[in-house]
Amino acid sequence: MTARPGLDDADVGWSLVTTRPALEHRAVITGTRREELVGGLAAAAAGDPAPNVVTGAVTGDAGKTVFVFPGQGSQWAGMGRELAGTSPVFAARLAECGAALAPHVDWDLLDVIDEAEGAPGLDSAAVVQPVRTQSRRPGSRSGVEKSLCQS
Repeated sequence: MTARPGLDDADVGWSLVTTRPALEHRAVITGTRREELVGGLAAAAAGDPAPNVVTGAVTGDAGKTVFVFPGQGSQWAGMGRELAGTSPVFAARLAECGAALAPHVDWDLLDVIDEAEGAPGLDSAAVVQPVRTQSRRPGSRSGVEKSLCQS
């Protein structure tokens, strides 16, 4: 990143996650500024601890991992609607999730997210849990690529 300062930080992260082999030893570097990311990379390369670096190794058979986030309260009103309005990638993925969810419920995901007239509200676990599960993967450059939305 220091040798090629013109590269976009998010594009570098995306490429590292999607185009490199999943090796046994791994590191995650977080940051909002290039300096933080470069510092984290330097620390990881040297084997030094840093507050924005997490390292680890895969043990045993990696298999298929699913993360479950039970309960409610981690979202805020309008969060999905706002993100769908500003991120075409998220909006497209949300539409895919809605299509995958549709055969299993009697309501439309996008109507729920948009709080359309006649759509059920987010005050019921029967609506909130499937919406949160189906919306888990926004298709962003976060590196999290597992999805329950894929049919």
